[in-house]
Amino acid sequence: MNNIERISVAIAVTSAINLFMLLALNVPFDWYLLPLTVCGIISVYQIVYLIDITRQHGLRLPLVFYFYCTLWFSCYLAPLLHFALNFWLIFNNSLILPGKWEPYVLIIATMNAIGLILFVFAYRFFYGLRKPQNKIYLLQSNKKLNYVYLLCFISFAFQIFIYSKLGGISGFIAAYEARGEEQSFAGYGILFIISEFFPIALVFIFYIKALYSPKLRNGKNIFIFLAILFVACIFFGGLRGSRSNTVLTMVQACLILHFFIRKFQIKEMVIGVAFLVSFMYVYKFYKQGGTEAVTAYTEGKLDVSEYKYNFDVFDMLLTDFARADIQPYLVYRYDNSNYQPKLGETYLGFIHFFPAFMVDKSAITTKKTAATELLYNYKGDVLGFYTTRIFGLLGEYILNFGYYTAFLIFLPLAFFIAALDKWVYSLAASDVRNFIVPLWILFVITLFNADLDNAIFFYIKRIFPVMVMLWLVTDKFLIKRSLE
Repeated sequence: MNNIERISVAIAVTSAINLFMLLALNVPFDWYLLPLTVCGIISVYQIVYLIDITRQHGLRLPLVFYFYCTLWFSCYLAPLLHFALNFWLIFNNSLILPGKWEPYVLIIATMNAIGLILFVFAYRFFYGLRKPQNKIYLLQSNKKLNYVYLLCFISFAFQIFIYSKLGGISGFIAAYEARGEEQSFAGYGILFIISEFFPIALVFIFYIKALYSPKLRNGKNIFIFLAILFVACIFFGGLRGSRSNTVLTMVQACLILHFFIRKFQIKEMVIGVAFLVSFMYVYKFYKQGGTEAVTAYTEGKLDVSEYKYNFDVFDMLLTDFARADIQPYLVYRYDNSNYQPKLGETYLGFIHFFPAFMVDKSAITTKKTAATELLYNYKGDVLGFYTTRIFGLLGEYILNFGYYTAFLIFLPLAFFIAALDKWVYSLAASDVRNFIVPLWILFVITLFNADLDNAIFFYIKRIFPVMVMLWLVTDKFLIKRSLE
């Protein structure tokens, strides 16, 4: 497929979606469609291009492919779905919404379109600058797996300690239901990082065993392993109101199995996606109303018209995988408030991960304090609460520097993802660090719609412990590369 054919496919796909949205779903015809269409065409073109090129050369898809998929949904499809469903800002009863969303969606879509164009060229430039790494990590002795077993034991011990401190599993659930995740488990952050590592270590053990045992690669054993892993995910962190503990680990395991152990069939992928979406939907009832809400829902007794339960699968996808309503709303509030940009202060919010004796947290302007001020025109200490909404990297940039130059956030993203892709493509097939590649895929998928502190927490909680584990169990060697 040549460039003209790829461009034709991108234009055709985007035009078909636009026409369907306009004619069938009554999406308003306005200027915002122009930059949205640019985002759609560019992202589809890049997706088709990367699929085509990697197939020609027998390579796995780069991380930037998954980033373009995220951008396609977040920057193109999600805004259209918001208009089609007339769904804006879940739990918005305390916010004053704009009468028309089109002008503010236009501004965000324009920033995304400019940023996406910058990203395409910047990524290629930065990728060309990076040099491939020249180390290889090999697992040469099964005895070194004892380190992983030790990590599993430590993680299990920490989880039992947490449960015992809160009165067992029932007490743990009761604590969450009474006060929510943030209040009930304040100060437990570091403990959770350790205690919730168990499922990830379990995935690594199965990955290593399955590489050398054909028995473990059959569909039945893989299904049994995934079922055990799901139970482990619920036990190790799945009961504290965070779906990501379960969903991300399950997806990571499936990606590892698909890439390195056994290719999943299309039918199996569809079943897996349906299961995860169903889990996320039902878990939302637990998040909002605890075990009573889940029980009532499964028995058909829950009043889903009640405000906090009144959402469907599309609403869930739009709130979890895009920020196409909150970012235009930030622009609206900018034009209708006295908010002063924080000039980068909120990016220091990750300091809150450190214990109180190490830093003076009261002196830090966090994303929550800045966003509360912008959304409600009052400081959080006056209102008596702080917003917990997530704004995405572009949204957090707006909190700090306004929206006129928000497209610049795509430049550091291009640098970071180009460096990651260069590193991933330089890994030898036998390098144990291939285990971490699916984690980087998940990181890239969630990155654009995360705030900086969320991204840092993802790295600290999920990626850094795996890097330490891989360093412990492997022998390291330098390799020589031929001139490229």
